[in-house]
Amino acid sequence: MHSETEIYLQFHVREQGARATYDYDAGSSPYRDDCVEFFMIPSDRDPSYFNLEMNCIGHGTFHYGPTRQERHRCGDDIVSQIRRHSTLGSQAFGTREGEQEWTLTLAIPKRLYAQADLNLTSFSGRTVRANFYKCGDDTAIPHFLSWNPVTTPSPNFHVPECFGEIRFE
Repeated sequence: MHSETEIYLQFHVREQGARATYDYDAGSSPYRDDCVEFFMIPSDRDPSYFNLEMNCIGHGTFHYGPTRQERHRCGDDIVSQIRRHSTLGSQAFGTREGEQEWTLTLAIPKRLYAQADLNLTSFSGRTVRANFYKCGDDTAIPHFLSWNPVTTPSPNFHVPECFGEIRFE
């Protein structure tokens, strides 16, 4: 959902085991832990996309650029503006075994997307291309899931052609 100032996301996950080794943002690699991701192209004038990657305890990265190779990693001054809450807390715990269930709630300020569209005043009525992911590259059971199908032969979430459409009301 969204308001005039933020986009709100909530991921609810149930899985075997959980891994959280990064309890900081700068320099982290959240995709190696149990991770959820949101990729979005906010503008119809700029094909660049933003990718937000957060591990199960709410630490991660925010990138912007036209391709996987041409990305700008936003610093802590930007990432720290994203409000987050995890039911697993915010401290790294290594690996937990057995069935794990957790929820990560995020509030992303709309202004963080302004570099793609300086005329962005509201998401209301806007249709954007986006995708949602769940992954864990270095978990006990490596996994790569997407909301909209990714058609690459090996896992690659950086494929805007595979994004679906989201309409903000």
